[in-house]
Amino acid sequence: GIRVSGPADHNIKDQAIYRMFDFLRSFPCNIIVTAHIVPKWGKPPGTGEKEYVDSIIIGEELSVTNKLANNVLIYFNEVYQFSREETSSGQIKHFVKFRGNLAKTSYPQLPFGRVDITGKNFYQVWRELLAKETKGV
Repeated sequence: GIRVSGPADHNIKDQAIYRMFDFLRSFPCNIIVTAHIVPKWGKPPGTGEKEYVDSIIIGEELSVTNKLANNVLIYFNEVYQFSREETSSGQIKHFVKFRGNLAKTSYPQLPFGRVDITGKNFYQVWRELLAKETKGV
């Protein structure tokens, strides 16, 4: 019920999101939240602060304000980054990352890098990864 009329109201929007996360964290269950990832634009590495250059894609970021993007990930123990890509043969492949700029996990058993989950049940893959690594410890 918060109206955001213009740019001056962006702090109100951030506070509403923080209140929503606090409310969700009060439930005694797991919460899944999805977010969109967009290209992060900036100066190419090695260019000076005052030097004029065209911006290029330097990474990825959440589609929220910079301040909110920096703070929102602290609300979650597990943050996974899902992606998809089309191969040269036209097949769509799906992946998950457990660690990275936009992903984090508290499970040391989960692997680094991308995991191919194409045509698989993610929850089953996740459980198998945890079980397989735990047995080897």
